[in-house]
Amino acid sequence: MKTITKEQAKAEGYRPLTTAYSLPQEEWMLNNIVADLQRGNINFALVAEDDVRMWNRALSQKEIAALFNDGPTGVEVWKQ
Repeated sequence: MKTITKEQAKAEGYRPLTTAYSLPQEEWMLNNIVADLQRGNINFALVAEDDVRMWNRALSQKEIAALFNDGPTGVEVWKQ
């Protein structure tokens, strides 16, 4: 699996989601989580330093609007 550095992850707006995985013992768990995130079209990154951790990022306003079929987002509805 492709990994990025902590600096790259922060620059791209990612934040830590999980604690470190003990590889290779927990590789099965990491593979299952990656598969779940991919099925859900959830943006994530594997961040490698001395270990491997899962990071994710918040959706942009454009991505949120797409979830609502380009209608108003939750924040816009709340403001009404």
